Amino acid sequence: MKRERPLRQAGVLLVAVGAALLMANTDLLGLGGREAYYRWEFLLILVGAISLLYGHFTTFVILFSLGSWLLLPDVYPLFFSEWRHLFWPAALILAGISQIIPRPRRWR
Repeated sequence: MKRERPLRQAGVLLVAVGAALLMANTDLLGLGGREAYYRWEFLLILVGAISLLYGHFTTFVILFSLGSWLLLPDVYPLFFSEWRHLFWPAALILAGISQIIPRPRRWR
């Protein structure tokens, strides 16, 4: 049973890296080239997704939100200019909810 979990996590990691490469190679977000996807903001999102595999939900929310926030001006410039004042209140609310809602036993 203990051997199954690392294999599952490795599989999810491979899927995440493959999806990131596919997104970069096909220019899915329309950033204008493969080099635009190999940025540290994407690394924050990827590390956040990996932390979710290990049961660190708060870390996931923080890293994913921060990476998305820093990447948002390049992906949606108009959205960013009008909605950026709502990000931190929403991030604080989500972080608070993650502390209030009881976690499943397997995440503790």
